[in-house]
Amino acid sequence: MLTDATGSTAPQQHVELDIVGMHCASCTARVEDALLALPGVSDARVNLANERAYCSVAPTLTHADLAQVIERAGFAVVSADEEVGHEQSNTANEIRRTLRAAIIAGLLSAPVFFLEMGGHVYPPMQAWLAAYLPAPFNYLLQAVLISMVLIWPGRVFFSAGLAAVARLTPDMNSLVALGTGAAWLYSMCVLIFPEWFPEGTRHVYFESAGVVVTLVLLGRFFESKAKYQAGSAVRAMLNLQPDSALMWHEDGYVTTAIKAIPVGAKVLVKPGETIAVDGTVVEGSSFVNEAMFTGEPLPVAKHAGDVVTGGTLNTNGSLVVTATRTGADTALAKIVAAVEYAQAAKLPIQGFTDRVVQWFVPVVLIIALLTFGLWLTLAGPEAIDLALLSAVAVLIVACPCALGLATPTSILVGTGIAAKRGIVFRHGDALQILNEVDIVSFDKTGTLTLGQPRLIELAVTDDWDSTEILGMAAAVEQSSEHPLGQSVVEAAQAHGLVLSAVKDFVAQPGYGVSGLVAGRQVVVGSRRMLEQAGIDTNPLDKKSTDLAGLGYSVLWVAVDARLAAVIAVSDTLKDSAAAMLHELARDNRRMIVLSGDNLAAVQSVAAQLDITEVHADLLPRDKVAVLSDLQSQGYRVAFVGDGINDAPALAQADVGIALGVGTDVAIESADVVVSGEGLQGVAEAFAVSQSVMTNIKQNLFWAFIYNLLLIPVAAGLFYPFTGVQLSPMLAAFAMALSSLFVVSNALRLNYMRLFPT
Repeated sequence: MLTDATGSTAPQQHVELDIVGMHCASCTARVEDALLALPGVSDARVNLANERAYCSVAPTLTHADLAQVIERAGFAVVSADEEVGHEQSNTANEIRRTLRAAIIAGLLSAPVFFLEMGGHVYPPMQAWLAAYLPAPFNYLLQAVLISMVLIWPGRVFFSAGLAAVARLTPDMNSLVALGTGAAWLYSMCVLIFPEWFPEGTRHVYFESAGVVVTLVLLGRFFESKAKYQAGSAVRAMLNLQPDSALMWHEDGYVTTAIKAIPVGAKVLVKPGETIAVDGTVVEGSSFVNEAMFTGEPLPVAKHAGDVVTGGTLNTNGSLVVTATRTGADTALAKIVAAVEYAQAAKLPIQGFTDRVVQWFVPVVLIIALLTFGLWLTLAGPEAIDLALLSAVAVLIVACPCALGLATPTSILVGTGIAAKRGIVFRHGDALQILNEVDIVSFDKTGTLTLGQPRLIELAVTDDWDSTEILGMAAAVEQSSEHPLGQSVVEAAQAHGLVLSAVKDFVAQPGYGVSGLVAGRQVVVGSRRMLEQAGIDTNPLDKKSTDLAGLGYSVLWVAVDARLAAVIAVSDTLKDSAAAMLHELARDNRRMIVLSGDNLAAVQSVAAQLDITEVHADLLPRDKVAVLSDLQSQGYRVAFVGDGINDAPALAQADVGIALGVGTDVAIESADVVVSGEGLQGVAEAFAVSQSVMTNIKQNLFWAFIYNLLLIPVAAGLFYPFTGVQLSPMLAAFAMALSSLFVVSNALRLNYMRLFPT
């Protein structure tokens, strides 16, 4: 499937591939290395948690080209034409296959385990077995059953693992194959050629090979189920969009598959149905639940002319919607693509792990060989069985599954939960960087304030009529996206003015707007815009100062290069602003306001929020300069904004956070997008980052400690002093448990207090 999750305009295409057969960190490293070695691939990231590769490649490369490379590396790739539902079905089938294999291995291994270990649990059983099932026949039965285990359910380890060894890229399958294969081969030699071995070492370890395969398969089953749960949030978002909708044809509304609905088609949405496409209401009225996108739990009234979003729920009325965006272009599809792209991220914290994993399996193989050789050297040939068990235990216990799952599983769960709360991490590394932010900077209008200002006063020079000036200013501002400009338009409409058409409209970010209205050149904006045009502002300087002193935002108006008026506009603080700042202040972050508004208006808003550091009268480039200066001092900086003026600052900040009600330009420049008008989502984004990073550190700690502690125990380091020896069966159990611990710990994010209340 081809997506453009980043909005990049570079001549690259983003290709995603679903991969079958990866089970550890060395598997992902092998796939990444194979992809990056292919000419035309500029970036390749493989996520073990959702078993998917994300690549940036030249347009000449196809899904099939990349799949061929991955298959040569020893893995299978899901066909590009398969639907999402089929992918989910494949995952479910894989989980069932793994469970079936584990059950078969368990049923075949259970009699062997009983025959070999029963006498240790119940000593009289040894005499009974010696009488009715002598050792040669006992061993032969065990050999047959365990050979069936290795050939049937256990063949996956040998086919993949030995092929990886042949390519000199051993992985987890290689460790299991070599470990169980060694135990089986030793036991077969004891069975067929007992004279080769010293007296007292003629023991068979068929049960170890069988139980190890069973436990690894069982661990893989539980791990797969847990990983599947970890991706439930994204699947829930995908399931928001229905498979079909009622589309208008010449003979009426006909049920049509979503992928067959073109832009411009009319779609009927009945009460209780999910809206299938992004579009505009052309008939009917209803209330639509948009909580998924805005976080607002109450349904919103929709009438003809209103915009609706695919994936939202129509509650009580019928709507006819003209489709404006369908398929991969819908808001829901773009959110899912952005979340999945972020989930593939390699966070900086993972860099060290990747370097360790690259050498981990080869080092483990060397340790296993050294363990075997040292025991034979130090204890002599009569310790061959102890040497073998120790080497096999090292191979089994050291499988690097937990290391490979530690970071991506936490990212998978965290970003999924955040998306369900309306917080989209467009770039995965923002998860880590946001937790390291020292300074949070905010735009004022539309960010800390509602962005729904009201016109308070209009003061004109002696040459002009206030109604005439209001009409001309509103005519120009009707083409502007800025909230201050919209307040002028609303005031004109409230006075019943009919707005003229504007020609040659120009918007200068940070300055203002201009255009021709009824043949007259009208300029509306900041004082610096008029001064730049050489217009004298002295006649209204005092009035402007007085209005600014009251905390109002001031717009200047000029007509035909002559000063005409100043307009005072007042905005209201968002109810959520104070609560959001209180949450962020808990971690002693520094808050600042960066605004293009006048100093008095900015200070008035900042004072209400107990923010002491403000920067006013800033152009977009000035905001960038302030952020750059802070970064040069060693600070990590986040910027929160919503308008087109904020795009450069959002891009400059270490983490740019755009409010979802803002412009497309602002959202495309951001690393994190928070839906809705409230600011609580900003605090929630920081909470997600902190919780995910804490979770990742816990996972990495236990994954590393697990290997550091158990490899020496498995090698028999403490056996001469304590008599404690880690059997291969316990090693397999411990290995499976470590992966389950990591995934289960990541799933705890579903129940932790991620979000402030």
